[in-house]
This record gives sequence, C-alpha cells and structure tokens, in this order.
Amino acid sequence: MNMIKENWQKNKGFVLLFAVTLASILLAIALGVSNISLKEINFSTSARNSSDAIFAADTIAECALYYDRGDINRFASPDPGGAISCGATTVTPTFSGDTSLWAYDFNITGLGSNDACAKLNISKNGDSPYTTVITSRGYNVGDSDCASTDPNRTERELELTYSGNPPGSGSPPPPPPPPPPGFPVVQSLTETTTGALTAHNIAMPATVDANDLLLVLISNFGTDGNPTIITPSGWTRIGWTGSSGSAEGYVFAKDAVGNEDGTTVNFSTSPFFQTVAAHVYRITDWRDSGTLTSDVEVSFATGSSLTPNPPSLNPINWDVENTLWLALAVAGQGNNDGYVNGYPSSYTNTDEAHSGVGFAHVGVGSGRRELAAASENPGTFSLTGSEGWVAATVAVRPTSSPPPPPPPPTNYDLTVSKSGTGSGTVTSSPAGINCGADCSESYSDGTVVTLTPSAAVGSTFAGWSGDADCSDGSVTMSAARNCTATFNLSPPLTFVRANGTGGSTSTTLDIGSSGSNRLVVVIAGREGTTNLTGATVDGKSCGIAPAVAATNTNGVGNRTEMWYCDEDNLGSSSGTVTVAIQGGSTAWAVHALLFTGASQSGPTDTSTDTASISPTITTTMPGMDVPAGGGIVIGVGNGTQGLTVNSWTAPVATRFSAADPTSADLVSASGIEASAQTNKTYQATWSAAPNRSSGVAASWAPAL
Repeated sequence: MNMIKENWQKNKGFVLLFAVTLASILLAIALGVSNISLKEINFSTSARNSSDAIFAADTIAECALYYDRGDINRFASPDPGGAISCGATTVTPTFSGDTSLWAYDFNITGLGSNDACAKLNISKNGDSPYTTVITSRGYNVGDSDCASTDPNRTERELELTYSGNPPGSGSPPPPPPPPPPGFPVVQSLTETTTGALTAHNIAMPATVDANDLLLVLISNFGTDGNPTIITPSGWTRIGWTGSSGSAEGYVFAKDAVGNEDGTTVNFSTSPFFQTVAAHVYRITDWRDSGTLTSDVEVSFATGSSLTPNPPSLNPINWDVENTLWLALAVAGQGNNDGYVNGYPSSYTNTDEAHSGVGFAHVGVGSGRRELAAASENPGTFSLTGSEGWVAATVAVRPTSSPPPPPPPPTNYDLTVSKSGTGSGTVTSSPAGINCGADCSESYSDGTVVTLTPSAAVGSTFAGWSGDADCSDGSVTMSAARNCTATFNLSPPLTFVRANGTGGSTSTTLDIGSSGSNRLVVVIAGREGTTNLTGATVDGKSCGIAPAVAATNTNGVGNRTEMWYCDEDNLGSSSGTVTVAIQGGSTAWAVHALLFTGASQSGPTDTSTDTASISPTITTTMPGMDVPAGGGIVIGVGNGTQGLTVNSWTAPVATRFSAADPTSADLVSASGIEASAQTNKTYQATWSAAPNRSSGVAASWAPAL
C-alpha cells in the first residue's frame, strides 16, 4: 500500500506535464482553426463588399446609358438642366465642363441592403459624332453624400467609352404630337348693378393677369334704336342689340394688361340716366390672336315673351374646337323688377343680377357650357316679367396648339420663247433660265423674276409679248407664265435721202423718226480756205468727223468739211428740219445725207485729199477701212465751177451735187460695202481737170 502511494507521488508531476502539453496542443489547434475561420469570414466579407461596390458602379453606369439614349439625349448639349431618376433617387446632374468638353457629375445612394452608393462622371467632346466617356465608382458603404470614411469601405470603378449614342439606342423618334388645347377657363365672375345714372362704374375682378380675357355682359333699360353705352378706351365692343324701347344688351371684351385687378371701368350712358346690370367674366386659356373679334363671337335675338331664346351661333373664324359657350339673357321692365329665374338646361354656374329705380328695371342672367362643337343653340331662359328681352350666345375660342408647319411652297413654271427674224438669249434673276438652251424654270409662289434679253450681233431686241405681266420683263410668279422675247435682224445701214443748197448756210432734210439708228452727214464746201465752226440739225450741234476737213491751198484754195449727227444728237427731232453750218457765209454749199441702221459710235475710219491740181482729173482718198455692211461717205469739191463727177470707185455713187455761187463745185456720194475693206482707195473722176480740188471721206459700221 505504501509502495503504491509512493509510486503515485513519483508520477504525478509527469501527469501534470502531459496534461499541460495536451491542453497546449488542443489550444493551438483551436487557434489555428479559429484563424482559418476568421480568414474565411474576412474573404467572404471582402467578396460581398466588392460585389456591392460593383453593383453600385454598374447601376449608376446603366442609369447614365439610359439617359444618354438617342431619344432622350440628356447629356447632348452644354448644361441642359433637368432632373433624372436612378433607382429610388432623383438627382440633377451638375455641369462641370465647357463648350468644348461637356461633363456632368452626379451621385446615387441607398443601393442594396447595405446602403451602397455610387459616383459618376460623364463627358463628351463638343464635336459630332461625340465621343462619350462614362466613369462610375461604386462603394459598398455610403452616406447621404457617398463620402463615408468606414474602414471597410470598398471601391470598384467601371469605365465605358463609345461614339455617337449608346449602343442599341437608335435614332431619336419623332416628338409626339402636341396635346389638343383644353377649354377656355372661367377664373371668376363679378357682378355690378347701378341706379339711374350716366356713369356706371363696373367692378373688375380682384385678380387680373396680363393677357386674361375680360368679358363684360351688360344690360341697360331703354333704347332709342342706337347704342347708348359708350365703349370705354381700351375695350372692344363685340356686339349689341336693343329690344322695343325696354332693354339693351352688350358684349364688350379686353385683352387684359394686368393692372385692372380691383379697379372699376366707366361704361357711360351719358347723357342718358339709365339703370345698368353687368356680369364681368375673367377667362384664361383663350385664343389670343391679336384681334378680339376673331377670338370672341356673339349672336343676338330679341323678343317680348317670358322665355328669352338665344340664337344658334356658328362661329365664322373656327370650326369644331373646345369652345367655351356663354348664354346671356337681359330683361327690361317698366314698373316692376324683371329678372332671370331660369336658365338653359345644359348651362352651369348660372348667375343673375338686376337693378330697378322707379319705372326703369333691368336684369341680366348668364351661364356657361364647355362643348367641342362647330355651333351651339343654348335653349331658353325664363323671366319673372319683361316688356322686352335681349338674348345672346357668346363663343370664346380656346388657346391654339402649335401651328402646323407651313405647306410646301406652290411652284409655278415660267417659260420663255423667242420669235422674230433675229436671234439672242434671255437670262433670269433669280437664276434658272438661260435661253439659249434652258428656257423654262419653276419658281415658288410670289417670286419676282427679272428677264434680261441680249440681242446677238446683227440683231436687236424688239420687245416682250405673251402674258400681260411679261410686258416689262419683270414677272411675278402667282401663276404659270409664258413670255416671248422678239429679236429682229438689225436693219442694214441704208442711204435714205439727201438734199442741199449752194450759196447758203443751210438746207432742209426729212430726217424721219427716232429709233432707227439714224445718221445725218453734213458736207460743206467752198472756194477759199476759211473753215467752219460747227454744224447743226434742227438746232442741235453735230460732231465733226475726226480729221475730216480738207483744204487745198493752191491758188485761192478749196475747202471741204464733213460733220455728223446721230441719235444721241438728234434726240426726238423728226420730219423735215433745218440743217445749218456755223462760221460760214453764202459762199458755201451745204449738203445733208440721211442714213438709217448706222452705228452710233462715230466713224470707223477717215481720209482726205488736198493735193489734187490741174491737170489731174481725180480726187483720191486713200487707206480706208470699211467693215462688212458698212458705209463709205465722200464729199469732193473743186475750184472750176461747172464740173461734175463722171465716176466713183465702186460701190460709191453720187447722192447730191450743188455748187457755191462763185466758182466752186461740191459733190456728195456714198456707198455700202458688202464685204469688209482694208486700206482701200476711193477716187472721184471729174468731167474735166479742175484747177484744184479737196476731198473728205469717212466710213461707218452698221448698227449691231
């Protein structure tokens, strides 16, 4: 027994050590398992936090994509304003860019079970097609500003980049049609009655805003067949009528300025003392076209029964619209009150006011109805008594919906044709016609088209024909138009007639009428060397053909000069006129030749001969250029009186011959060259050799 006890005492230290060691091992294992479990828990929590943060970032990004769709385009212009809804949050993005880079920022909170939140920035470059960058940051833990400082806060970021609208959003659909306008709205009804006065101050509503419609339905006792209520300044009388000496009914209207609230307006009956009853309607949502009689219409009836019957009204300015209809009845009674006590069955918000003094009693009653119809016949009122009544139906047009787009313009065709013996082109302003080849164009209604004719060489424009509006070449396109331009060949340069005298400073010549490109050539000659200072046709000065004055100084000398007048000089002169020279005496001979179809630009070339003396029998003008169809005009003189020119260089022929009264001869000639001539010499061959001669020549082109 003692031995057992001794052995136990020896081994109890080992048992204690073993127990401590075993407990330590078990504790270490427990701690290891706990650590693993904690890490598992932390890992699980981190995954959940990350998932919450990604969920928040994705939610706000999807929201931005939705509002950037092509049919919404919330972020498509700098700072457009307006709130957006994401989840359960409504926010207004903050604009943080400029015109070259549009950027917006907004936050959403309260996402998921952990109140996750997210922040987003969306930016666009300012050039289409836009490049859009969306950057969203999600957080697993949030507060009202998404700015929590929680140490377990996890952030996840998403970034999306695309051009144009978000994928799948498509093009914006057309905007929905605007809603139809509602009915005009009666905001208030104010009544006023007055006694036998001349000034009737009718109370306006307590509240009046600018552009409200104020309607005054007013009655007075007695009528003489003319309106007795004077229209106040700023008001429009829509209509009135009277009934057999007992009552008058009026409708006045005003587009309110906005300062009428709480005031009174004097509807005077001066100089008549009368009783008055009035209803004042304040109406909004009405069509304010600027012309009250186009927005408010009325029709009246009269009678003497106790059942006033307003007439049917079909407004002339509109058809079926959401019209506000008012029915009005006015009662006039001599010695007793006559007033309205019954109304049309379809009319509501009825009201009555009446006034009476002595033998003059008047009452007014009205009601309203909203009805989308082209016309209305309200039905009857009833009266307590009346010597005569006035009834009316009033229509108030609703506010307009946005006007429809204007119809495409009406186009009309303008067609140009050409006629006559000549040729040319016609162009237009505005452009479109170049006729030539393109002789028709379509223009919008009301366009004023100016047609410009241009004659070809050798042709002249003779005028317009066709539609009446074509007469001056300016055409207003209010219908299809057909205009004809006439071009005629220019008349050839033609010698018409000549006349002359000797021993005189003037002669006469029939110069025809203006408009035919006239040319009058004046040729003067004398024995001697004195020169002239001018020539006139019908008192109008002519120009001297450059270098066309020839003086032969042999002996006593011989001088020939050439002057000309064209349309610029002649103007309106016509018929037989006086052709005269200035600076000369009766020693001169004067010839005048008329041509038509001549250029109005003066001679094309000139030449002279001053050297011919006996025994030469020719006067020679060398080096002349004459255009095709042009004319050559020659004047030659000599100092041996009695000679004639026997021949000329073709195609020249003598046109007139007359001598001065002393010892000189003067011969004028002309011809038309069919083809162009260059450096050509023209000669006059005399019947005998003169002792001296002089000659002048000039050429003219035909008119173009």
